[in-house]
Amino acid sequence: MSGETRFVAYDAVDYPVQFDAYVATTRSEEFISNITSFQGGNTYNNFDTDPNLYINS
Repeated sequence: MSGETRFVAYDAVDYPVQFDAYVATTRSEEFISNITSFQGGNTYNNFDTDPNLYINS
């Protein structure tokens, strides 16, 4: 993000619909599958948590 004046992390209570990003607490944490993008209704497939692709043990 560049030139922004604030960052809004996902929060199920305060910011369940419009937010900038989901902040994971661990590298392998998966994004909640029932959350969709505000524009377009897309879901995230958690491709980057596949241990065969990206996670080094």
